[in-house]
Order: sequence, then structure tokens, then C-alpha cells
Amino acid sequence: MPDSDATPSLVNNATAIERRKTIGGLIRSIREIAGRKPKDIADFVGISAPALTGIETGEKEASLPQLEA
Repeated sequence: MPDSDATPSLVNNATAIERRKTIGGLIRSIREIAGRKPKDIADFVGISAPALTGIETGEKEASLPQLEA
């Protein structure tokens, strides 16, 4: 639960970070279930393997076209 003293921008930022982590975790789970390596998926989407790892860990945000691929 967000702190009642937190400013709206901090709450929104925390929500965005959690959303990135959730989406990234789902991407990683699906990739692992499919038996694919990060490089396989990164090549398919057109990004680097480190960029995909950043998305999977929630450090980077995936664009909509990347998610649609």
C-alpha cells in the first residue's frame, strides 16, 4: 500500500516500476517455457540480448511494437 504522504508522482513511478517488473517476468516465463534463450527472442524482436534482459528484469521498458512481436 502506498504511503499516504507519498506524492502522486512517486506513487505513479512506483506503479510503473512494478508494471515493468510484472511484464518482464511474464516475458521471461513465457520464453523459458518455450525453451528459448534470450538471444533467440532478442533477434526475433530486433533488439540486443542485454536489452531483452533489461526488459525481463524490469530495468527497461518494452515498447508496444516490441510487445506485439
